[in-house]
Amino acid sequence: MGAGEDSGDGSAGSTSGAELLVIPTIQQNVQDNWERTLGVGRPLFHAAELVRPGQRFELVVILARYARDASGDARVEYDLELRGPDGVAEDAAPVMARRGLTALVGPAPAQLQLMLAVERPELVFDADAPHGRYTARVVVHDRVAGARRVGEATLELASLAEGAPFESCASAGQWLSSYYLAPDPARAITALASLEGEPEGERDAWWPAPVISRVTPFFVEVLRANPYLIPTALDGLARGEPGQRLRALEVLGVLDIPLGERASTLSGEELARYRSARDGAPDPLRDELAAPEHLDMLWAAFFATGRYAYIRRLVDALRFRVDLGASRRARRWLFRRRDDAAILREAIYRAAEWSLTVNARDHELVAFYLLHLARYDDTVPGELRSLVASWFSEP
Repeated sequence: MGAGEDSGDGSAGSTSGAELLVIPTIQQNVQDNWERTLGVGRPLFHAAELVRPGQRFELVVILARYARDASGDARVEYDLELRGPDGVAEDAAPVMARRGLTALVGPAPAQLQLMLAVERPELVFDADAPHGRYTARVVVHDRVAGARRVGEATLELASLAEGAPFESCASAGQWLSSYYLAPDPARAITALASLEGEPEGERDAWWPAPVISRVTPFFVEVLRANPYLIPTALDGLARGEPGQRLRALEVLGVLDIPLGERASTLSGEELARYRSARDGAPDPLRDELAAPEHLDMLWAAFFATGRYAYIRRLVDALRFRVDLGASRRARRWLFRRRDDAAILREAIYRAAEWSLTVNARDHELVAFYLLHLARYDDTVPGELRSLVASWFSEP
């Protein structure tokens, strides 16, 4: 946290201007991390110590002790600059600058409360930016108090390096499931080559087969947020084993990344996998919940992003609770009377309930999101909110 001079006369109901905390981050869920944890927990922000040329990042600017006018409104703006790298003259022009950004405007709580700056621009270092340590400087102007505060944070700009290898497929899976807490996009390329292929298994005709692997949405989200990694993923096609190439081609297909001349080096099966993913990949958030594998895709996307929308969609599957007992009834009638659709919905419900309760135990942010949903999300039917709330009230 950076503190600086606090000027002004302390007018309009406050003895000083805004205080602040500045956190550089590459997390994709800043707004959800803030809004969906208020009143139930705490935001889980991760400070990025290192970024790469072409990588998107932002500055999380958190305010406190802002002043309010007679109408109860706050007016707080801020400027940001990135200066560096170390060794550059202090009077040199900043490498990036934004002025007059909105931090907080309009009605504000009377009591002391932390607030997340409303406007947070996306920042990117150019490919030719000098490597080294940079300082992000934020100057907050509390227009009501006539006060000024300064906060700073540092981060390193370095060239893209190959991610550290994983000891096993299991270790890659563990890394994947906690990625959203401390993103390391460069290592995702290594993880893509470390995970084993998913067995096809046997399924009845009425149990729909997924178009893409269950873990593919994780890598889709990572590359979508970090397009500077796409050339590396393309280059990896020539080096990867056949099974690894199939997974990479699924990811590139979903993102509709042209293969160019590389297409001529691929087998018919590989081209078919790429085209199938490009032309028919599911949308986990919007498609109908058709099979338990759909839930795995939602979890994969959540672990990449930490976004609330994926937890909200998983909770939608709990509406199939009305189909509990469908498989038992089918066995009772020796499967002469069976409702395949109801049996499938029951399987989806059981998978959703199990995965949500287990991950709420193992992932603090999942628990915060579910508590927020149960207490505050009016878009969720009341019976589902009550069901989720019951998970946290039982001894």
